[in-house]
Amino acid sequence: VGEVNNFTVLDGTYVAPAPEPYVCDPAGDVALASIGSFDGYFYATEAFGGGSATAVRGTLAVKITGLEGKLTAKATLQKAALSFSAAAWTATEADGSFRATLTAKGGETLNLYVRQNRIWGTLAGGTLGGEALTFDGGRNRFADKVDTAAQSLLSEFKGYYTVALPVADSISASDTVNAAPQGVGYLAVTVGSGGSAKIAGVLADGTKVSQASRLILFDGCGPEACVPFFLPLYVKQGWAGGLLWLSPGRGAVATDRDLGWYVRWEKPGAGPDGFSVLLDADGGYYGSSAALAAGYLFTAEAGGVPFYTGAGFADAVSAALPEGIAVSGSKLTMVKGVKPVAVEGVYDYSGVNSSLATLTFTSGSGLFKGKFNLYYDYTLSGKLTHKVVSVPYAGVLTPVRAAAFEGDPAGQGHCLVPDNDPAVSAYKLKRSLPVRLESAP
Repeated sequence: VGEVNNFTVLDGTYVAPAPEPYVCDPAGDVALASIGSFDGYFYATEAFGGGSATAVRGTLAVKITGLEGKLTAKATLQKAALSFSAAAWTATEADGSFRATLTAKGGETLNLYVRQNRIWGTLAGGTLGGEALTFDGGRNRFADKVDTAAQSLLSEFKGYYTVALPVADSISASDTVNAAPQGVGYLAVTVGSGGSAKIAGVLADGTKVSQASRLILFDGCGPEACVPFFLPLYVKQGWAGGLLWLSPGRGAVATDRDLGWYVRWEKPGAGPDGFSVLLDADGGYYGSSAALAAGYLFTAEAGGVPFYTGAGFADAVSAALPEGIAVSGSKLTMVKGVKPVAVEGVYDYSGVNSSLATLTFTSGSGLFKGKFNLYYDYTLSGKLTHKVVSVPYAGVLTPVRAAAFEGDPAGQGHCLVPDNDPAVSAYKLKRSLPVRLESAP
């Protein structure tokens, strides 16, 4: 008795569990009748805080070139990329499903089950140590131009999507360093011909991500299709991964958060500056005619990082924090700033946009970025010192989103504020804090 992808394996056959959203019984699919390509994702449910969360832990591509079991498979995981091959099936199950048990050079064992439009199974051993990963996947019907039903479905998903990644929960390796980002990263997903899915974006610590993925259709699982996101990061010491479900008809993008699925982001750092973060997916289709509000208000929650003066700490000048700065027009033009000046030994921050914030917006992509100033005024050696710290930021507009996120700002992002506290200076921290564009009243 064993368990494969939530299916209890008993004497070489399996018993399906009760149906759940996005989980289909492979027995409902016919036995393998034609060669082709399949795409899948590895996943695992692991501890997080006092509970657990499920996330994508890798991707899998399988190519079956012979019905007798001639196939190749490639897995992308955090620590390694693995290759497998077979010339014949290991066994045929009682219900007609084929099984191949494959071993990579490093000792990793892939138990692969195949039906006409589905693959599923497990991966364990070798570089995974004592860990075991489950995988699920489907045939790439979108690659078959003669499959008119698949091409019709693909037309419902093709296009460009923007997805903000707000923090759902986080754990810092050290409460003293408290390095877990609070800002919002983003992904842009482009679905094209053949079900190709290109992912590009920036995580909330400024790490750029880019991946070629695939739109996966699970026949019988409802109208949605999914795009696996997974990348090894930080010289393969960390990773980010999640399953993005796209709604047809230019709809929303979401994770299956109600069932405990999130985008998970792991950065070990040097130790105390490491963190684990669960991210939501908040966004959807972004077309060239995306609806823009008549005006927006830009705010950055950047005032919580004090500056070490050498003799103590100075807080950022509250009057100059970027809060509710007017942005308007199709190019999202920000109101021009007025530089603060010293008047009788005191700096005046009463001018409009005294943080001198700037904003650049690309209407075709929904991405925005810019910078602003934080000011720290303090007395050192009897003299007024006016310290200016430039802070970059970046974000994305998500005009289409799931109902669960209707109250979120139209645009979300992150800014990176340097932290020069001597207690954490060894880690060269840039505190990630939220920025937002809210529709003006």
